[in-house]
Amino acid sequence: MPFWDGQEWHQWFLDRTGGVIKTSIVDVVKSIYVAQNPALGSDLLIPFVAFMWQRANWPKVSPLISAICDDFHHIAISIAKLRHFFDTKNTVSHNLLSSFVATELEYILILSRSIFDLLQEAISTVLYEYTRFNDPNTESLRTRHRLPGSFSKMILYGQNSSKPEGTIRTIAEIQEKYALTPLLAAEYLNQAPFFLSLRTARDKVVHDGKSLFDIYVTEKGFCVSHTEQPFVDFGLWESTHQYNEHLVSLFPWIAHLVFQTIAACNDMMEAFAREIRFPDEIAPGYQIFIRDPANEALIQLYEVHQRKRVWWAQECNEL
Repeated sequence: MPFWDGQEWHQWFLDRTGGVIKTSIVDVVKSIYVAQNPALGSDLLIPFVAFMWQRANWPKVSPLISAICDDFHHIAISIAKLRHFFDTKNTVSHNLLSSFVATELEYILILSRSIFDLLQEAISTVLYEYTRFNDPNTESLRTRHRLPGSFSKMILYGQNSSKPEGTIRTIAEIQEKYALTPLLAAEYLNQAPFFLSLRTARDKVVHDGKSLFDIYVTEKGFCVSHTEQPFVDFGLWESTHQYNEHLVSLFPWIAHLVFQTIAACNDMMEAFAREIRFPDEIAPGYQIFIRDPANEALIQLYEVHQRKRVWWAQECNEL
């Protein structure tokens, strides 16, 4: 990983003998890097990523962290593409543009769903490979019942179970089956409503082969019908989101999808950090930042999440 000292970049690579070679780099285009402060204002700090790199960066966990970071990068790129589609809307047929937008939304759904399973696999690996409990009974249960690598299997009953497939487990059932504390079991159920809505939408795209999105191109931005799935279940629609009596801005729904996924990663790791003793930080006093040319689009989307924006056209955002 590159290191920013506040003035210049540093980078080291392993050589064939096991030593390191220092190289000089002018700048970083797309990377995770170590620094006390961001080198650019658009470089992002995601608590989950920083915690995992600093305190859970074991050999079997590191590839999973990298995979989640890659998905974050890809989400940012998709958001930037949506922004580009709107900025160039007058150069493309609106029918074709609607298809462009719908395809990107389906991809974001798939990425967000993937992040949940990568997160669960990372948690499962940490608990099974690198954690030991002091209580003998709890430790025995941990070794006999490794946490599944699928988020859905953590919270739902499967086939050949005592309850109908797809039934949500209770806190007590999760706690008993996987030797988790009540706080950790409760955190899984806190994430369940969003995860299940995401899973349902993603499965319709992947397994049913159906496009979920009818996109309407307007001078203010891309719009959808708030009476159609999956938007009808989004409980945060406000009057300021309305384009007319039938259509609402797509922006708030995308912001919810993206930042609720990121929040789930942050919240899950915060809960585990409160219950399990992790190693000290690898680089005390430093942070882990994410740089991507698409970060500006993600920052703009965060303004929507904070209710500072509603529309894609800047002049329409007088809130």
